[in-house]
Amino acid sequence: HILCPIFRYYDYTIICWAEDILTKARPTNLFGENLKSYRKSLGETRTEFAADCGCSMYTIQNYEIGRNTPNLAAFLQICNVKKVLPSRLLDGYSTGPTEVTIMNELENCLKPLKLSERQRIIGQLDIWINCILNTEPKLMHASFGERIRILRTNASLELRDVADACAISISTLQGYESGQHDPSIPVLLYLCQILQVSPNYLLYPRIDFKVPGDNRIFFLLPAQLHTLLQSAQYLKNNFFMS
Repeated sequence: HILCPIFRYYDYTIICWAEDILTKARPTNLFGENLKSYRKSLGETRTEFAADCGCSMYTIQNYEIGRNTPNLAAFLQICNVKKVLPSRLLDGYSTGPTEVTIMNELENCLKPLKLSERQRIIGQLDIWINCILNTEPKLMHASFGERIRILRTNASLELRDVADACAISISTLQGYESGQHDPSIPVLLYLCQILQVSPNYLLYPRIDFKVPGDNRIFFLLPAQLHTLLQSAQYLKNNFFMS
């Protein structure tokens, strides 16, 4: 039923897909290249950029040339101080679908309609979104670790499934989910691909500035976003297309 706000997402092909990604696409120095490109777009020297981020010029230099990779705390420090989205600095790593893919499909679905027709569908989707946001499990106040756990369980993935795909131990993954410690940037990227979300989505609780756009999408599970898209397509095809 399209009005049901409770969705479960079962995708048993995701682990095979994730393992294929991990085999073929080990992280390169895209982060360093993206960081350098972003710094230059600001017109800042490494010294100036580093001063804002609370580290040395040599630290930024080592990131940019690929000698070192920041831990998650240092990475988020850069993002929050410079107000740059994580996905901007990690652009080029993801090869699979994310919530961004779904939202782009939703936009393309509504684009051919008249403005009044788009507004009517968006109004209906707003009602469903507000209903979903009050349905358990809630992502709205979930921490970064809780977010990983909720996304994993709602994708019907066991701890061992995700741990094996990320080449980490179950206890390490449990440490992430409990908030005891953070994943490395490579493991973060693997988690994004396995859970089919962007770095912006997964790291949203740790972003300290306003993310552009409708931030409610960060509180909807992938399955719920899929259902919104399917609902919009249904309304468009059955009520607004001649």
